[in-house]
Amino acid sequence: MLSSAVSQCPVDVAFIMDSSECISPASFQKEKNFVKQAAQKIRVASGQSKTAIIQFSRSVSLKAQFGQYPSKQAFESAVDGLPHELPRTPSYQAGTQIEEALTVAANNVFSRSATSTRRVAVLLTDGKQVIASAEVANLKRAIVSLRKLGVQLLVVTMDTSSSALDRILKKATERDGDVVMANQFNDLWKKLSSLVSCGKCSLKKPET
Repeated sequence: MLSSAVSQCPVDVAFIMDSSECISPASFQKEKNFVKQAAQKIRVASGQSKTAIIQFSRSVSLKAQFGQYPSKQAFESAVDGLPHELPRTPSYQAGTQIEEALTVAANNVFSRSATSTRRVAVLLTDGKQVIASAEVANLKRAIVSLRKLGVQLLVVTMDTSSSALDRILKKATERDGDVVMANQFNDLWKKLSSLVSCGKCSLKKPET
């Protein structure tokens, strides 16, 4: 269970949800539960904050833009209706498409939201990503794009150790603070709540 609602500033949070075959049905349900609880805690229903949803596995799909589901009931219904896996695409490649999902977050979600709010991308994944120069380069470009938009990336891995993805992200990160790793959902919530709490840890302003 998440802690009670914190005193917080308005925030735009994009939940980037892994639904690949490596994620068990039970873990995918945990993802859904976390997203619904987090949306409630950051007071989406009150209009103070907005959420977006990106789902990825062998393809990437933008499921909700900021403000698309302003009510608690509509948002939770949308989350409950997310399929466990997305269909294959003609350009299917093995493994999860983390770098593509982050690119969608930068280009199709945060680039269209107001810059006056705090911005956070929450990546929920199994952490299994192909380690190759092309993937690292793509991750680096995606993370840089998010940083320029003033977005903090929080990551929690499930069903696997976070060490492999942590190493990849470090290769793709130019400076400390671009990516914050969490060991579990409770740890992730603590980091998220500290970022959106007024008077506490503030996010970087978008780069010009």
